[in-house]
Amino acid sequence: MTDRDGRHAADEPSQLRGALGPWRSRLVVAGVATALSLLSIVLVAALFGDDEPARRAAPPAGAPSWTDVSMPGPAPSDPAPSSASPAASPSPAASRTTSGPPRSSSPAVAFGPVTFEAEAPGNALGGSAWVDRYPGASGGSIVRNIGDWNSRDGDGFLRFQHISVPVAGTYTLRLFHVNIDNERTRTVVVTVAGRDPQPVTLTGGSTCCTGSALKVQLRKGDNSITVSNPDGHAPSVDRIVLSLP
Repeated sequence: MTDRDGRHAADEPSQLRGALGPWRSRLVVAGVATALSLLSIVLVAALFGDDEPARRAAPPAGAPSWTDVSMPGPAPSDPAPSSASPAASPSPAASRTTSGPPRSSSPAVAFGPVTFEAEAPGNALGGSAWVDRYPGASGGSIVRNIGDWNSRDGDGFLRFQHISVPVAGTYTLRLFHVNIDNERTRTVVVTVAGRDPQPVTLTGGSTCCTGSALKVQLRKGDNSITVSNPDGHAPSVDRIVLSLP
């Protein structure tokens, strides 16, 4: 069979292959290159595409996790007031008892012992009483013939005057005495500020001097103490010593 130009139709494929011959190898190379490119894309997608979810799932270091994020909710309500009553505060009296030692009801006083000599010129002597030298006396002398000695001058007495104390109250009076005739006992009457005579029987002897203690009530400031005995012989007196009890 021939075509219009008088060539055989069966020869066209051969001619076409001859015309495409120089391009065939290029087409094959291009196809292989294209296939390799597609394969590379598929492999890259396979390798890196699966890692993307992992990268998404693993947050960077320091990023907060979902468990660290609190969802907003209703604001917490104020706690209900406690039904327990508040603890009672200590009373002022209790605080005072625990703050330190209790205070004294009267201020501390520094007084005594103070010695008053019987023969001191400021004292008053009356009746048969008089000053005499005597061995062993603190000032070298005593006041003797105190009491009832049947003297025409009357009963002898010795009054210690101007005895001043800082506070009123009870004081200890120590009377130092001697019995010249060596009598075993004699009675003396002690009167403070002219009131409440207090008779006291004292034991002693002729050796000077014996000290005997008794309690007396003194008022604040100036006081007087009188030694006497209207009913008999009183001991001779060397001195008195006054102190707080």
